[in-house]
Amino acid sequence: MNEFDSQKFMLNSVNILLQTIGELPIEDEADIDAILEARIARDVIIEAKQNVLSEGWDLNTDTDYPLYPDENNYIVIPTNILDLSIPDTAIVVRDWQLFNKETSSRKFTTSVSATIRWNLDFNSLPYVFRNYITIMASRLFQGRLIGDKQAYAFTQNDEQQALLRVKQSEGFTGQYNMLSSDYGTSFNVLG
Repeated sequence: MNEFDSQKFMLNSVNILLQTIGELPIEDEADIDAILEARIARDVIIEAKQNVLSEGWDLNTDTDYPLYPDENNYIVIPTNILDLSIPDTAIVVRDWQLFNKETSSRKFTTSVSATIRWNLDFNSLPYVFRNYITIMASRLFQGRLIGDKQAYAFTQNDEQQALLRVKQSEGFTGQYNMLSSDYGTSFNVLG
């Protein structure tokens, strides 16, 4: 198997989760839907991915991202958004559309700039993020399926180390500095 085949990253992670509960790995991603434990493993990976990405990292956060009204003057929100913020306004998301609380209207005549946290595809994430998500998902998966406290504690230590590597990568790619950003003010480096 080619370790660099980006379409196999989810399959590799599902197999890691299966191994944490003593199950045999599967050969093909099509087998995931046919095997209950594999399906649960994939769902837990997706859950962990959304939890991690909802924290907002440089790779999935856009600031001043323009959202444009459609032909009916509604601004429809894409379903792959985890979070959206429009600072200094009374604009919120309701029913996957922007809603202005001051005017009690969903209609907009101009674009609106927002800070968006995107829900990215697992296979497109860098290694440090996939690794962290896989380890977090492994802990959740084995805790839910077998409840082994000793394995849970071991995975928890691995998860802390993986989170540290993610934060190091974030510092590297985010190009933060103490004069122009607030990086690091919203979380503790060691968890």
